[in-house]
Amino acid sequence: MNKKPETNCECDVCKSRCRRRVGWFLPEQVSKIEEFFNKNISEMIGKELVIDYWASDDLILILAPNIIGNHNKQMPFKAFGQCVFLDPQEKCRIYSNRPYECACADHNTDKNETTHEQIAGEWKDSEILKGLIEFEEPTFLDGLDLMFSLSPYSPFNL
Repeated sequence: MNKKPETNCECDVCKSRCRRRVGWFLPEQVSKIEEFFNKNISEMIGKELVIDYWASDDLILILAPNIIGNHNKQMPFKAFGQCVFLDPQEKCRIYSNRPYECACADHNTDKNETTHEQIAGEWKDSEILKGLIEFEEPTFLDGLDLMFSLSPYSPFNL
């Protein structure tokens, strides 16, 4: 993967990302996270961390920070919410070990889907998350629910 340079922007646009959706870690960051928390990754899944996914030909499992209010080991299908590591002063509590996607986010040029797909590619052959949870694939109804919630005609967007 052609890695992007890290950014250090603390503008309101960049901070708002942490309130809306979490970034993804790379597999090579797992050992650093375990060291930072002094815990095994399996102890943190469902608390500080969660398993998200990328659906392509294969279902690819990806490690991410959890969102406030999620008590499951798996990211909810509608994965919108505040990162558990964002403190009340809107500072990242794991800044030195933040997810790669957060570290390279640039509100001026970032194309999130491209970065998501690249990170998913890094997780494709990884065995790190295998066996940590019984992953439930989203259903067609989950997809319809997500589409409706994002629609401008949704009562949640009025």
